[in-house]
Amino acid sequence: MCRSMSGIMIHDTNIMSADILSHLIDIPGMTATLANELLNRADKQNVPKAVRLVQCLVSLRQLPPPLDPAQNQRRNIIIFLSRTHHS
Repeated sequence: MCRSMSGIMIHDTNIMSADILSHLIDIPGMTATLANELLNRADKQNVPKAVRLVQCLVSLRQLPPPLDPAQNQRRNIIIFLSRTHHS
């Protein structure tokens, strides 16, 4: 779902992998290279990587919210999705 080319539609917002990438690189210590590797669509069977992706997305809630309201809405949706898949 996070890696899909078409993204995922939540209410009236389409969350694309590029949206997730832009929020992942806001995490301290996260590089664009590492974020791209976590979102690599070719690596579908790597369970540890999928778990790491969800953990990183859940950690977004600890960051200050983006100043742009649209980005903040997207981040909140990403956090919601990650929390529903995290346990």
